[in-house]
Amino acid sequence: MIKVNGFTVTEKDFDMACAEKKHYTRKEKLDKNDVDKITNQLIEATLLMEEAEKTNIEVTEPEIDQMFAQIAANFETKEAFEDAVAKTGETIESTRDKIKKNITLQKFIQENYVDKTKVSDEDTLKYYEANKAKFISGEEVRASHILLKKEDKELALEIHEKVLAGGDFREYASAHSECPSREKGGDLGSFGRGKMVAEFDKAAFELQKDEISDLVETQFGYHIIKLTEKSVGGLKKFEEVKDVLKDNMKNTVINNNISKFAQDLKAKATVEIDEKLVEKRIA
Repeated sequence: MIKVNGFTVTEKDFDMACAEKKHYTRKEKLDKNDVDKITNQLIEATLLMEEAEKTNIEVTEPEIDQMFAQIAANFETKEAFEDAVAKTGETIESTRDKIKKNITLQKFIQENYVDKTKVSDEDTLKYYEANKAKFISGEEVRASHILLKKEDKELALEIHEKVLAGGDFREYASAHSECPSREKGGDLGSFGRGKMVAEFDKAAFELQKDEISDLVETQFGYHIIKLTEKSVGGLKKFEEVKDVLKDNMKNTVINNNISKFAQDLKAKATVEIDEKLVEKRIA
């Protein structure tokens, strides 16, 4: 489907990349821009892999075994994993070979880009000072809730009375809540204003830390809300964002350097694309 310096990117490889794109973007169909990006990414990945293999990077069998086991662990049984491999047209041997190539590429990027890229505290502070508007957050709360169906109002009132009297909120959420958040004891995480339905939003932001709401009725049923954290927002201090900011800046530099190197390789490469086959992937 695509030939890069004599190496062939098969239709199967292309379709797997398309399937991943649909999964991550939650799209049912891909447009021309999506397919063009996939085409370019596969070409650049092939060129980078070619360069990585020239460096004679060592990949040991235990390293391959470890990654192979991690992939297989996503399946309930060994047989289910082997069936999934067979359905893609691969074999265990070809899967292990792909794993070896992926580890080779990972090591190449680690040695040539990640390990060689440094971002100083000084550069991080300069960026923070020049872009303070990016570090202003709005008012946020973190809350947990117990959700009961509208027909279960009496049960909701009973649970509400018990948690007000000191009952374990997490336990009641885990046992009775109709929301998937019950798996986390009712924890909804942090959110800003306007992220929840109006009645829930209003009630949550009126609470103080550790306070429990009255019953709150929404289209989903009756909620019992407990506020666990509250932030008034404003400019975040440098020390609060330094570590994450430094990591983000480093990743940006790494990605830009890899992209430039790949583009330079592409400019010198012999690339043949079966445009008709590519166009068939466009919705």
